[in-house]
Amino acid sequence: MEKETINIFFASGDRYIKYTDVAIHSIKANASKNYKYNIIILTQDTDTSLAAHNDENFNIQFANINSEIESIKPYIPSNYGFHLDSFNRFFIEKMFPNIDKAIYLDGDIVVQGDISKLYNIDLKDNLLAAVNEQNCFLNPLMTQYTEVVAGIDPHKFFNTGVMLLNLKEIRKFNLKQKFLDMLDKYHFESPMMDQDYLNNLCRKRVLLLPNSWNYESVPNYPLEGELYIRHFAFGAKPWLTKNSEYADLWWEYAKKSQFYDVILAEFNRITPQDLQRGMMHAAEMMQLAQRLINSDHTFKKVIIDKEDK
Repeated sequence: MEKETINIFFASGDRYIKYTDVAIHSIKANASKNYKYNIIILTQDTDTSLAAHNDENFNIQFANINSEIESIKPYIPSNYGFHLDSFNRFFIEKMFPNIDKAIYLDGDIVVQGDISKLYNIDLKDNLLAAVNEQNCFLNPLMTQYTEVVAGIDPHKFFNTGVMLLNLKEIRKFNLKQKFLDMLDKYHFESPMMDQDYLNNLCRKRVLLLPNSWNYESVPNYPLEGELYIRHFAFGAKPWLTKNSEYADLWWEYAKKSQFYDVILAEFNRITPQDLQRGMMHAAEMMQLAQRLINSDHTFKKVIIDKEDK
């Protein structure tokens, strides 16, 4: 009997491919043998160096997204440590018309559970399933930003780094075109980039999952159940500091990576100035969030409040 294939998307350019490789090692170590896994790397580059993962259950392929991403470059500033790669997920529905359900993952994760359990969650008619953005509660400013600017209850605002996508419904909803229209018409500033747009567009059709599927390790926000995915979101990257929770777990998988020597050498060259740049990005995000709280051009005021009238 032919095994069912689970499609998993990553967005990764050359600069991030080594961390994506670590994430794939963690998936393979914990994946059920009852499925085949097709891992698709959405990229603007040409790196195909992950082919070593190919075996009877795993297939790695690269999909060049340059033609799709080109149209949004004028609208998207490359700042706050973010990159255009984060917008790749908007184009999956049209680029892969034969895939009706898939998992999307950021590269800064480690998967500690069976990924097929995420895939088998019943989405019903929701567009996607995701986990609440725990960093909304990192400080009062971010909580206020989520409510006042994004216009969404902080307990319902989701992180886009781990998503189960109902691509069949997303196509009917025409998410890509709705995003492009919103980007062109309103061009909102945002410290959370693609995440604000996805939350606004999909907010009425999201299945929220326990944070064990996307645990960000925010103080006073405990893990809900058994850990499946640890997400090193924002500044807590284990290749920058080993002080973040579960960093040792990430490094155990990193040791299996073909890029381990490169990762370790880069880690050993990190300077206080490098870490300071990350703190500056975070501070810039907070400054923008504060400014937008006092702005009239926000998702809430321009779109949500008008829809609710």
